[in-house]
Amino acid sequence: MGRYYSVQTGKEGKFWFAVQPSDDPRTVYHMSEVEPDDEWDEESEYSETYTDYESSDANAIKDHLDEQYDILGVPKEERKYKCENEGKYVWEDLAKYYLTEKEPPKDAMGHRACGYYMGEDKPTMYPISSAKELAASRIQLGLVIYNTILTEGICMLNAEN
Repeated sequence: MGRYYSVQTGKEGKFWFAVQPSDDPRTVYHMSEVEPDDEWDEESEYSETYTDYESSDANAIKDHLDEQYDILGVPKEERKYKCENEGKYVWEDLAKYYLTEKEPPKDAMGHRACGYYMGEDKPTMYPISSAKELAASRIQLGLVIYNTILTEGICMLNAEN
């Protein structure tokens, strides 16, 4: 279950469930929304299910990445932009900025933040805050966009709504 995105190189990713909006390419990274490829007719479900975006401005994407790194609290000297495995970088190298082993308290309704199952039968890591968890998800997406622009000159991203 989830909403996926892909870029023209074939790399795929997933918007973080219950954390990340699928319009982040437009609202956070200011990618231009483009019309779907001509192979799709106007009556197909494609336009209701997917949105296509594009950007070739690596500097702007990097600036928007820095905004998310700032929210996460990552020092400038520890920020990474070029990487082959964006998901691994976010989950392993940046985890200390948005996850904690301390179980959060329940709210007034008796709910607590969902935990991450790191190979165990019960949650072992919890988000420090929803803002930091959202920033981490946006860094992963931004790195995919940025690295695609660096290698291809443009990023054409297809996002499931």
